[in-house]
Parts: sequence; C-alpha cells; structure tokens
Amino acid sequence: MGGAAGARVDAAMLAQNLTASVLKDLRTLSFNLGYAKNELEKQLMLNVQSNQVVCSRPGGKDLMPGSAFLAEVRKSLHKEKVPILAIGAGQNNFRALLTKKKARRFKLKALNDIYTFFVVGEKRINGRHDMQVSVDSQHALHIVPKKKKNFTRLLIKDAFHSSYVLTVPVPKDKAILCHPTALGAVVNFAKTIFK
Repeated sequence: MGGAAGARVDAAMLAQNLTASVLKDLRTLSFNLGYAKNELEKQLMLNVQSNQVVCSRPGGKDLMPGSAFLAEVRKSLHKEKVPILAIGAGQNNFRALLTKKKARRFKLKALNDIYTFFVVGEKRINGRHDMQVSVDSQHALHIVPKKKKNFTRLLIKDAFHSSYVLTVPVPKDKAILCHPTALGAVVNFAKTIFK
C-alpha cells in the first residue's frame, strides 16, 4: 500500500479497535510517562481527528493511497536515473518512550499491534513503521523495484518519524531528521554522488 494508510482511521474505526487490552496498555503508558491516566487516549482521538482534517485538504489528499499525485510519482520515480537515498525510520514500539527500567516491565503488545494496524493499513502485525508512515511507503517499495541500482534504501530501526508521538517527546536524537545515523548517511551518500 502506498501513501499515508493511517489517514483512513476515523473516530468509528478507532472506537471499534480500542479494546480493553489496548486501553489498558494506553493507560499504563500514559501513567508511566507521568500523564493523567486517560491523557494519551484523548491525544490519540485528537490525532485521528486532526489527520482526517489534514487529509481532506490539498497536500494531504496527495498522500492518500491511490491519489493522482502518488500515481505520477510512481510513473516518474520508476524511470528516474538520479541516485536516490530513501531513509526509513522504523521505531514502532511505544516502550521506546519509557525509561529502560520501565520498558522492561511492560510489553504494551496490544497497543503496539493496533497502532501498527492503523499506520501500516493491514493486519500485518509487526509491520515496520515509524509511528506515522509505513517503511514500505518510506522506501517506496510499492513504486520502485528492490533491485533498482540507483535507489538505495536505509532503515534506521530506532528512529521515530518526528520529535513527538501523540504529545510525548521522543528520546533526544531519535527523530529521523536529527538522528545521527540518518545525518551521517546523507553526508556519505552526498560524498559518493559528488566525487
């Protein structure tokens, strides 16, 4: 699936999937991060509402699976000859937001599994994502063949999409745009291109 599969999640789909075990995990995470017990549940609902608004507007619509924009990207990227580095972030475990000591005490499996379903768009539990976009989309796996010689893919497993998940700040230097591995990869890739 290409594009932002998570955009299809609306309030009804969220309510249908907020099972007792998911809510327990969400509340456990919230409490252990120092928030009110229901705070992350509220933030998840606000996040879904916000995504629905963004995806109904120009720019957001372009990232929806099956959009004309993504169809054009698919057509042109497949033929592109310029070297491309696609860096994917792959931190998809809420436990990474906790201290190491607390993370060992909780699995948060139900929450991780349903969030993966929301982001990846399929019932592929443990599908890779960065809490926002599937690695398949980040790496253009639905558009560019794996064997394309000028298209390099790099997965940084401990990187998040942004500096926040819901309203929770991610650990320092773990957001993809400031992750040391990502920055180093960009510099090295540029050096190989401009030799």
